[in-house]
Amino acid sequence: MARTNATSNCQQTIPYTATPGLAHSDGERCLLAALSPIVRARHPPLKIPRVDERSFLPMGSNARGILCGGLVPALPDTRSYREVTVRNIELKVRCPDDASLDAMIAQARAGGATYARTLVQRDTYFAAPRGRLKLREWHQPAPAGAAGPMTADAEAEPSGATLIAYSRPDDVGSRVSDYLLSPALDPTTLLTALDRALGIRVVVEKERLLYMWGHTRIHFDRVAGLGAFVELETLIDRFPIPDQSADPLVTRQGAAETEHRAVIAALDLATLPAIAGSYSDLLLAGEAERA
Repeated sequence: MARTNATSNCQQTIPYTATPGLAHSDGERCLLAALSPIVRARHPPLKIPRVDERSFLPMGSNARGILCGGLVPALPDTRSYREVTVRNIELKVRCPDDASLDAMIAQARAGGATYARTLVQRDTYFAAPRGRLKLREWHQPAPAGAAGPMTADAEAEPSGATLIAYSRPDDVGSRVSDYLLSPALDPTTLLTALDRALGIRVVVEKERLLYMWGHTRIHFDRVAGLGAFVELETLIDRFPIPDQSADPLVTRQGAAETEHRAVIAALDLATLPAIAGSYSDLLLAGEAERA
């Protein structure tokens, strides 16, 4: 309907539709009608942008807005979370016992490795149709030392969770692995959803001491139900490209392989049995043997 209110500042005829079941005074009606074009000019209808496959801005608890004229201008979260694509050269070897693992930690320190942090991790593996998919939850039981370069910045936090999708050959010895890491803001709900959709294969729990040697992460792991292990992850993308005309992947991977071999030699890892699969595979194999 059209309404004219000559007793207020609203001296023109303005289209206005009353809210059913809600009584408005003449002044309220005029104020709402007068503000409507201003609000729509300042807060145009939201246009949902195409989501960048490499990054996102979660709204989280800051998904607030002012309901005005049917529009909700949302305030973005001040934090920015980014998916991380990683390419590593990996090696996993088994240690005879905890004492051997402690000796290897001392050997790494003597060789120049830098302590980064201690992490208690729980990896839940899902029955993905291809590759591997796991939800990693972690916390730091002790104050972190001097942190080195990290694959995912989120792991520097006292606790958190990351969804990790990766593929790699199950070869004995060093192999190249491709990862996609995405921070999980609500791991409990995410775990439930993935369990319902895919099913859980196995859960791996471990304590990990992380050291850095150049661009190589050294994981000294104590895995529940399996024992002690050392794992290397040489981060290919961390290496600079000396020749801009060269193929970046070939140049970086060559430099990464050189450092990877140097760390293997420094820690005498070639003397220990290499593991082809993941900790999840070892746990599942153990369950199959006991069945």
